[in-house]
Amino acid sequence: YDLAGSADFKSELSGSDMCDPRMQAKVLKLVHVSYGGENGFNQDIELSQECVANVKLIQEKKLIGKYFDEISQETGKYCCGVEDTMKALDMGAVETLIVWEHLDVMRITLQTHQTEEERVIKQCYQRRVRGK
Repeated sequence: YDLAGSADFKSELSGSDMCDPRMQAKVLKLVHVSYGGENGFNQDIELSQECVANVKLIQEKKLIGKYFDEISQETGKYCCGVEDTMKALDMGAVETLIVWEHLDVMRITLQTHQTEEERVIKQCYQRRVRGK
């Protein structure tokens, strides 16, 4: 979290007994904003983008680290590749899914109205060429 405000209120609040210790432990940054209300909120978001990006990067590193731990411990609780992952998804066996944001996958399914049965008829994977 970040703690935003004008003047010294945010500093005094973060160091006082009025601020719950559980919250104090989660404050990553004190942000000075020049406005109140929605404008101050928007300024806080703008000034905190780097801090938030670092938190996201740390979360992604932990997630990838957990994945590699599963692989190194040979738990069998991991898979990679589109086909194996899609099978695991179909079985409901996926706890965490890591997806490359530029992955092009098209899956076509048919569903019978009478029985509600669903069947995959085609699955396509395309590789993107950068710049196209």
